[in-house]
Parts: sequence; C-alpha cells; structure tokens
Amino acid sequence: MSPEPAQHLKQKLAITPKTAGLLIEVGFRDYRDLRSSSPGLVVEQLKELATVTAAQAEGYRRGLRRMVWLATQDEPEEQAKLNLDWTQKALKARGIWSDDFDTLTGEEINQRIQARASSV
Repeated sequence: MSPEPAQHLKQKLAITPKTAGLLIEVGFRDYRDLRSSSPGLVVEQLKELATVTAAQAEGYRRGLRRMVWLATQDEPEEQAKLNLDWTQKALKARGIWSDDFDTLTGEEINQRIQARASSV
C-alpha cells in the first residue's frame, strides 16, 4: 500500500506538510508530476488559490526550483541534501542560471545541471 499523496510528497521532496498540501491542491499528487512543470508555472497556479496571496506564492519560487529538479531524480531524498541553495546568486555561481531559469521544466533544469557537470 502506497503512502498518502501528502506524505509521499513530504518524504520525497523534503518539504513541509503545508507545502505538500498546496502542491496537491494545484494537481501534483506524486513528486514525479513536477518534472514537466516549471517553478514559474507552479507559482502562477499557487496564486490562483483563494488561500494563497501573490506574495506567499512568490515565496515558494526558490523552493520550487529545487522541487521541479528533484522530480527528475531517482533518489530525491538523497539529492535533496545536495545543492541546498537554489537562490539566483547560488545558481549563477554554479554556472546554470539564465534569465529564463524559472520557465525551465524540471527536465530542462536537470539537462542544464548534467551539461554543467560534464563540462567541469
């Protein structure tokens, strides 16, 4: 028997119960569902919820950068412990930031990270 969706999201993405609940509310019941979404798109979906203000939704943007990437990983619990800083400054330092970063899907972010790792 698989765990309930909120527990599954919480465990796989290392997020709070509130964040897991919000993701479920906008249609993400499994962490893998996020891999073809972008941080910007999920923020826009959160803004449409009556219980979330625009400022609160924007507050999830940095975490969503990590979450959509984790959705592409086979062992997200382990990967969540790596590269903890997903701010624009940290992503620039890692050589993967671009002005359109928040429109990239998790799969595109993963490709960028893989390309950067193979060029080092």
